[in-house]
Amino acid sequence: MRARRVLSIFCLVLTSCGARSEIRGGTSDASVPSDAGNDAATTSCASGVVQLATTGLQPDTIVLDGEWVYWHDATGIFRMKKSGGGSETLGHPIVSFWPDLAAFGAADGHLFWQNGVGVATSKKHVFQWSRDELPTALVRFDFDGSNETQVAVLQHEPIDMTFTSSESPCIAEDPGVECGGQLLSGLTATDIAVSGNDVFFTSNDSTNGARVMHLVMPSLKTAPIADTTGAFAIARDDSDLFFTDGLGLRVRRIEGKTGPVVDIASDPGFGPIDIVVDDTCVYWTASSRFDKTGTGVVMAAPKK
Repeated sequence: MRARRVLSIFCLVLTSCGARSEIRGGTSDASVPSDAGNDAATTSCASGVVQLATTGLQPDTIVLDGEWVYWHDATGIFRMKKSGGGSETLGHPIVSFWPDLAAFGAADGHLFWQNGVGVATSKKHVFQWSRDELPTALVRFDFDGSNETQVAVLQHEPIDMTFTSSESPCIAEDPGVECGGQLLSGLTATDIAVSGNDVFFTSNDSTNGARVMHLVMPSLKTAPIADTTGAFAIARDDSDLFFTDGLGLRVRRIEGKTGPVVDIASDPGFGPIDIVVDDTCVYWTASSRFDKTGTGVVMAAPKK
């Protein structure tokens, strides 16, 4: 039987934590049990496209950790079980801009955030960078707050971040795409996914518009993937890519990572924003017609 754990909620630096006194770890301040790592949890998407929760204004970041779905909106960070039920409020970071794909990170039963700082979690570490100044240090530390290490100095504005199997950060920047400290492309990127030597990112530049781009290392050959106009956020599993289409107001799958492209779900009333996947389902946040004036939703659907 898997042991139950307590969710730990950490601010990343003292100045952003208000009444909190912890710095990068400290003690748990929540008593909600977590079972991180259990991706086989029963999910509501078994019955098809389903709304898991409503959100406040400006929903954006969504992440998974074990049996939980976490998301961020203008009022705070929330979570609920993949199988449904009520949502829980976990924190109230200030929204600095919207949509934000790196508002917080969750992994191994821990939640991390800091006002004015971008946050991303790999399987073993937390990474943070400044939103307010460039160049910015990219800092890595363990989930308990130990072993703080500066791993890079970033010259461009990081938008979102993912990681190779060796924990090397790959960064969607404005402008650029960077992996392991090497600038791979100067195209403006909004999100990124990496699979071996293949780097996939959503562009937002004057040449390609909003598209999913495919970059191959080490040649750096880059080309748009057909029928991906409107792409904003991107996620992957072992076989396919998934992206939110803010123009067509739909969530789509790129079979075999390079095409063809098929629709998973669409809703003319909501514009999808951020996206994540597990073994069974795709999950996304969506705002009312992709604007700042309406509440949003958290959705789930079968991947295929």
